[in-house]
Amino acid sequence: MRDNEVRLPPAGYLGRNRSVLPSVMNTAMESSVRSTLSSVSPCSNRIRRLLWASTGVSILVFTSSMASLGTLTLWVSPATMVPTTAFHGTLLFRLRRERRTFEVEIRLTSPSRVQRSPGSMLPVHSPMQTSITSRLPTVVSAWVLTQLWTLCFLLVVFRVGDTRHPRPHREEAGTGRIVRQVLEATFTLVEASLVGSIAYLCTTEWRFASRAGRIKRQHSDANVPWHSSGRYHL
Repeated sequence: MRDNEVRLPPAGYLGRNRSVLPSVMNTAMESSVRSTLSSVSPCSNRIRRLLWASTGVSILVFTSSMASLGTLTLWVSPATMVPTTAFHGTLLFRLRRERRTFEVEIRLTSPSRVQRSPGSMLPVHSPMQTSITSRLPTVVSAWVLTQLWTLCFLLVVFRVGDTRHPRPHREEAGTGRIVRQVLEATFTLVEASLVGSIAYLCTTEWRFASRAGRIKRQHSDANVPWHSSGRYHL
């Protein structure tokens, strides 16, 4: 062999860096899973944060309302706490379970069965279509709760500002009573805003899922994957 000739490694030779490949592949897989989870539901993280914030504020509303035994809102505010707690608890539980299920699905999906789409990597059967936040009953329930909390706020404003008839809560009005009324009105307004934001985001998710479902049906006859088309962007 001549000195100026270069020896090429045999095909398939990895050299000393072959032990690094598994860690690189694992890192790439973890990055892919994180990016996929963040792209499944564009509003899921915001909805989750709003649910926790609304839960905390609703507790403050209930506490301030019980200071006047619920008479300031004619007991509508304490009664609204029951469906609100059930709604928030159900959504938080389902969102947590959906995230875990989809993470397992992504890890177990073979790369040959996953098709590349711009900006993300989604499996053929995206669970976003069946997410709890994109279902019509969730949207309707969220808007109903928004109306109830708005009614509670209007009742607080009306009861505090009504001077035509004597009210039990007006007797011996002092600084502490006024502060409690202002706090209850403020917390109720914040709660109505939070629940309204949740309802708006769930409506956005529902419209997104409906649009994606229509595009999928349009491409089903041509055997074209719906998420591989550039028309799925909203």
